[in-house]
Amino acid sequence: MNAPLESTSPPPVQAAGAKKIGDVILDVNNISLSFGGVKALADISFNVKEHEIRAIIGPNGAGKSSMLNCINGVYTPQQGSITFRGQTFKHMNSHQVAVMGVARTFQNLALFKGMSVLDNIMTGRNLPYAGYTDLAQKPEVYQLIRECVEKVNADLSADALLAGSQISRFLVLHKELDADDGELTRTNKVRRGFIAEKYGVLVEALYGGKAEQYIQTQVKFEDGRTGSVSATLKLSDAKTFTPVKAAA
Repeated sequence: MNAPLESTSPPPVQAAGAKKIGDVILDVNNISLSFGGVKALADISFNVKEHEIRAIIGPNGAGKSSMLNCINGVYTPQQGSITFRGQTFKHMNSHQVAVMGVARTFQNLALFKGMSVLDNIMTGRNLPYAGYTDLAQKPEVYQLIRECVEKVNADLSADALLAGSQISRFLVLHKELDADDGELTRTNKVRRGFIAEKYGVLVEALYGGKAEQYIQTQVKFEDGRTGSVSATLKLSDAKTFTPVKAAA
């Protein structure tokens, strides 16, 4: 059996260029936790200062997760207290912890079954939405796309043959591409020629440097009726990178 986690707290090391270490924001005092006759934690004390990164290290069964679970309110220790930003608790309540901004991640990451990739991504980013049209208008979505595009551009700049294919501008369509509207094949492949013609005004706006563009498109509803949807779309810039020269 592994020994219970015991407290050791070496002085912190500040990396070059890191933010200045501030005052103590988390203070763990003499925490002890037992499950029946098994001691998981024995008189643990440590603190964490603002902008400081601390690690709990130990073998399997040493009590690392138990310590984190005491901090985030999952377990109630039999002894000790926890002080966070001046407030002292004998037991950290889970919903109190969340309100105070304390969070943790878990070793076993999993997607939500029955949810789409998009639903999982937006749930992970705590970004609720009612549907595609609602989601397409959110500033957070444009920022997410910009970050992804710029990361790809940075990778492309490292290849002399691909550096010229970086994306400098983008937009989010006001509607999903749909096979019923002729935009996709029945196997969900994009009909590029049709798209280029139908959304030509948007392509011209992207290359013309416009900040926004109005568009109206015809759509077919599930009951066979036809109608139209319109929107003024935002056109955004993305950072491109100078090609990286190969070492001589």
